[in-house]
Amino acid sequence: MILLKLIPTNLEVLIGRLHPLVVHLPIGILLLVALFEWLATRENYSVLRPAVVIMAFWGMVTSLFSCIAGYVLSTTGGYQDELMGLHKWFGIALAVLAAGFYLVKKLQFEFKYSQLFFVSAFMALLTATGHYGGALTHGEDFLKEPVMAMVYKKSDDVTRKPITDIDQALVYKDLVEPVLERKCFQCHNAQKKKGDLRLDTPELLLRGGEHGKVLVAGKTSESELFKRLLLPEEDPKRMPPKGKIQLNEQEIALLHWWIQTGGSIDKQVGTLPKDERIKTVLAGMQDGRGSQTREIVSHEKGEFLAEKIPKPHDEDLAALVKIHVAVDLIGPENGWVSINAVNHSDFDDQDAQSLLPLRKQAVWLKLNDTRVTDGALQTIGQLTNLTRLNLENTVTGDAGVKNLAPLAQLQYLNLVGTEVTDAGLEALKTHKQLKRLYLWQSKVTLAGIENLRKALPDCEINFGEVLEKNLTSTNSK
Repeated sequence: MILLKLIPTNLEVLIGRLHPLVVHLPIGILLLVALFEWLATRENYSVLRPAVVIMAFWGMVTSLFSCIAGYVLSTTGGYQDELMGLHKWFGIALAVLAAGFYLVKKLQFEFKYSQLFFVSAFMALLTATGHYGGALTHGEDFLKEPVMAMVYKKSDDVTRKPITDIDQALVYKDLVEPVLERKCFQCHNAQKKKGDLRLDTPELLLRGGEHGKVLVAGKTSESELFKRLLLPEEDPKRMPPKGKIQLNEQEIALLHWWIQTGGSIDKQVGTLPKDERIKTVLAGMQDGRGSQTREIVSHEKGEFLAEKIPKPHDEDLAALVKIHVAVDLIGPENGWVSINAVNHSDFDDQDAQSLLPLRKQAVWLKLNDTRVTDGALQTIGQLTNLTRLNLENTVTGDAGVKNLAPLAQLQYLNLVGTEVTDAGLEALKTHKQLKRLYLWQSKVTLAGIENLRKALPDCEINFGEVLEKNLTSTNSK
């Protein structure tokens, strides 16, 4: 930290932002070092030995610089502390190993099994460092989550039939368990018992975990299974945790009703009392179109993305990459792109102009935790094919929301932690395609949300801590 004070601020920012770029150099070089070192043990490839020393030197230099740039970047904040610590220390260990390997080769000091040690250590540290670095950028379970979803998917879900008579459906087996299966089983199963809690069978759910029971029949306010759904996203006790797919409003309402009516495992829907709100939720599930279908948005397999669109020009992509904005092609057969400013927290209204050349191709845009204002949303409103927009923790206000009026395809909008009020919600009434809206910690009121719900009955509005009050007041009517 003392050394950082000697570096001009702009240079410090530049060094930090070089980390995502230069970090790929030691990865590639050290992979080749490991490969050449292994091959050089064979007589046919002994000619590679001099090259190993040269590559080891540059592997050491680039890994040390990556560590420095990474440390500088970490001081800007905005990263999960635990993941950052793991990534940092594995990266430092890799740099130390690279330096040690170079010295061994330079001094021609060999010891028994040295090749096996270095090759194995390089591969292990590269894997660990890369994994935690990717987790910082894309989320903790970016790779693991789809694999876990396949491994721990219950076999009977494959044959789960649509519900034709909701009154005959079993509340737990047919309605509640599918929600837990999609959103909770991955962390609470036989192989992974987070908090010593398993939810993959009703018996184990009722037993609870290391802190006792998670379900208190008839009392959502005392049931951890429900209470943790409403905690702030940054709260370590929030379930599902940040980075995982969250329960939508209908699913939360379903769990609330189930617990309030006794948390039964074997009762049918028709035997339990229902208010108007839960009747609406249940009606949407009767023909199989419930919350499961709501997880499927048009960008996955729908007709919208089946449309052919030309791929963006290389120079337009390069302009975004130059300012550390990630651009990924969504499918190999068309030009749809996902744009993410995760590595450019200073992304502002001026930077938003660089999005315009991709106005036809951009369908997903993540600008959360950046410096964009309502002015940038004038530009974003020109990305007319946009289906997903994340503005979490920006200074977006009502004027900005009005600038989104041209986005007729918008299906997902995150306004968590923004300055949007009920006036902004009025502007959203024209977005008939909107399926998911997140408003927690914004300036909206419950009355404004209820008003919007009337205009957009198919939109799932997630507003966090206010939900419990809403559900409770509705149930008391």
